Amino acid sequence: MPEHIKVVACCRPFTPDEESKGLKNIIKISGDKLIVEAASKEQSFGFDGVHGHNETNARIYQDQCEQLLKRSFEGFNVSILAMGATGAGKTFLMTGSEKNPGIVPNLNRSLFQHMATKSNKEFFITVSYVEVLDEKMTDLLNPHSNPMKVRQHPHKGIFVEGLSEIVVKNVEDLKNMYEQGTRARQMGATDVSGHRTRANSIFTITLEQKEMKTSRVGLKSLIRLVDLAGTESGGSADPSILAGVQGVPNILSILGGQGKGRAVPYRDSKVTQILQDTLGGNAATLVFAVVSPTDKSYQETLTTLQYAQYAKSVKNSPKMNMVSDMRKM
Repeated sequence: MPEHIKVVACCRPFTPDEESKGLKNIIKISGDKLIVEAASKEQSFGFDGVHGHNETNARIYQDQCEQLLKRSFEGFNVSILAMGATGAGKTFLMTGSEKNPGIVPNLNRSLFQHMATKSNKEFFITVSYVEVLDEKMTDLLNPHSNPMKVRQHPHKGIFVEGLSEIVVKNVEDLKNMYEQGTRARQMGATDVSGHRTRANSIFTITLEQKEMKTSRVGLKSLIRLVDLAGTESGGSADPSILAGVQGVPNILSILGGQGKGRAVPYRDSKVTQILQDTLGGNAATLVFAVVSPTDKSYQETLTTLQYAQYAKSVKNSPKMNMVSDMRKM
């Protein structure tokens, strides 16, 4: 049954630096509407949910993501993406801090809590973590220089050939894998500013499950947790940079904007190849449109919200995924 991508807007708080510079707030929230005020003009954008700066990541996770995680236990692929300009707060939303853990740590913990309630089932969990920067892919859990390619298999679906897939047995394993990969992202960045702007990261949890003492036929779901590159292009003419930064926005504008009916160029970038099921395919998808509250970010905020409007019009077709021979721990 086709369903629309769910889109939720999040506005981060002012940073101390922004407050000291006297930047003005241009964001208002009214129910499920986010209103941008600038130059004596208001523009209103409606979403499936809106969260302001005073809400914790745990609250946002509970309100918007927990139901999606439950669908993964029913055999559906699930994707959660953070989209926005550089500095808007995407990584803080997805990763968070020790005091305010992000969407991914909250989901990791909840995943094993749900598993603990299903004593009649056995599970097999693996993770992978890839970064795509200027069309180059890096294995964040096992960095290497071997070539990696995006492939499509009739049974396995879309996968990255050469990307490590690590078995995890408990929530501590899962936490460690995510933190290890996130550290590898930061340590591998020689151009920190460019890296923050142009890097896409995709953390994938593969969940296989079956009833105990039955045949080996079970359910399989992919949970993709994505921190996208900044929605601003930075004025570069380099095709590799443009492909990585504009890949997802281009797909959204074709699927949900004026390009409806055109062929969808998933192969134009590595990140859109990997996310083909996420955007218009076999997945239940949630997009967080993350914006800054400041007048300085006015144009970037409007750009993010326009692409978020496109995302609202995109239809996916999630289906239950069966696995005929489940792997074992």
